[in-house]
Amino acid sequence: MQFLVNLDVDDLDAAIAFYGAAFGLAVGRRFGAAGAELLGGPAPLYLLVKAAGTASSAASGQARSYGRHWTPVHLDFVVEEIDGAVRRAVAAGARLEEEVSVHPWGKLALMADPFGHGFCFVQFVGRGYDEIATDQMPGGVTEVDEVRSSPTKSTSSWRKRDDVKLSVHFAISSNTTLNKIRTRSAPSPLPA
Repeated sequence: MQFLVNLDVDDLDAAIAFYGAAFGLAVGRRFGAAGAELLGGPAPLYLLVKAAGTASSAASGQARSYGRHWTPVHLDFVVEEIDGAVRRAVAAGARLEEEVSVHPWGKLALMADPFGHGFCFVQFVGRGYDEIATDQMPGGVTEVDEVRSSPTKSTSSWRKRDDVKLSVHFAISSNTTLNKIRTRSAPSPLPA
């Protein structure tokens, strides 16, 4: 499976400029005035032009808004040095919503892009999330093939691989079941 990240924006040129300056992404392809593919991260980022005030879907009564908005899905960008990443993003037009916070697993910066989308910068320290993990698969989880759920619980999904530095947080239902979990053959860095 491959992830594609799609972001609705109301100004394509401004979005290309922001994501280029803030994250070092470059246009791979343009789709006329309808959108653009940005490359340079672990997954392609597709900017899709959608006018403010238009319906988000036929099934939803919500209209698109590019003011700061909450969504159960956001992107975390794992960086080596969080202060520099925050400075670059703010200079490009992002907003730092809270001071950088420090946790046992690393540092976190809550941000918003100029189009109202929330995102975070994460800088891991030590063993990263393993610093707070209470259940550990031998070798660390590297792939989850299926997620099943039923009503009302929030959780996050993170694919732990050396070559992937993108985590996607999402709200899902309770009684979540993860099936077909694969692990690395290398031993866990945690002491036995």
